[in-house]
Amino acid sequence: MFIRSRLYSWNSGIFIWSARTIIAALQEHLPEITRPLRPLFDIPLSRRKSFLKKVYPSLPAISIDYGILEKHPRVLVTSADFSWDDIGSWGSLFKYYPVDSARNRGRGKRLAVNSSNCLTLSSGPLVGLVGVSDLIVVVTEDAVLVSSRRRAQEVKELVQEMRRDRRFRDYL
Repeated sequence: MFIRSRLYSWNSGIFIWSARTIIAALQEHLPEITRPLRPLFDIPLSRRKSFLKKVYPSLPAISIDYGILEKHPRVLVTSADFSWDDIGSWGSLFKYYPVDSARNRGRGKRLAVNSSNCLTLSSGPLVGLVGVSDLIVVVTEDAVLVSSRRRAQEVKELVQEMRRDRRFRDYL
């Protein structure tokens, strides 16, 4: 009944605005975010990343929906007819990469022996898989993530732990 009525719209999280419009809305509705970021534009480009790394953790965690869209008087909604997928987890990326005969997928160098249904993403080193299944392996320049596909949503707990332990904050 709800879907057939066509009286409701679903927020897919796709937004369009000019820089001027969103900055003005942020300043009006979320000054606790814009105030600490003001010095950003006076800092040379080469130092902005370190500034953001220092300031970002102190900013309040608030969604754009709650912080602006629910309060702003000029929000428009439109319908759109296109395919869309919320790639909100490592597991949801699985279907977007080429598959081999053992249902492994990924990007970068990988060699899989007696392994199946794994996602490997490597920006450099070779990933070797031996006798494993249903894993997600992500390799970057300075870190490696290995997770069960079934428990990939728990990566957020790892991130929370990294925030608590100052030895790992540089990886965030």
